[in-house]
Amino acid sequence: MLGKYDRFPTTILHGSASLTHKNPITQLQLLLIRSLRALNGHTNEYSVSVADHPGTFAGEISFEVGIAEGIYFNYLDDEEAMRLNDWVSSRGGFSSLDTILIVRYHYTQGKKRIPLRADRYLLRFILHTNRIELRLFHEGGIMRMPPEEALAYVVDHINHNIELAGLKKLQWERTRTL
Repeated sequence: MLGKYDRFPTTILHGSASLTHKNPITQLQLLLIRSLRALNGHTNEYSVSVADHPGTFAGEISFEVGIAEGIYFNYLDDEEAMRLNDWVSSRGGFSSLDTILIVRYHYTQGKKRIPLRADRYLLRFILHTNRIELRLFHEGGIMRMPPEEALAYVVDHINHNIELAGLKKLQWERTRTL
């Protein structure tokens, strides 16, 4: 059950994408795990809107990633990444990989760093020899980061790590969001 979420929604999706690639699938899967691991704790500047306050504020986003196992998600730390790497090496990889992506928001008011409600996305990677399909479901939060932006952010992060590894970047084929 590693990498598979039993309750992943199949009837309602908030976003989907299809990407092509020209990399060995096992190498790509190992790099995907490494990229998702690196996304944990990653922060970026991000302008946020706050209820009852006009305009936007300077803020930041940070990410947490978990890997599905049945009805649970395991935080993708170094130990879980090693477990996934062993799985890919011994079993030839995943046909799909279900993750949870938590996007946390903070903004600064004066010298105070103020947290806002996080968004929770379920993200399924369906892995083919020369293509990856993404399925995105917004599970909770107020969708401060729209689905197309969440997909683009994850793919850009993966492509950055692919480039560092000397492989060919993923190419967008199509995107669809609600």
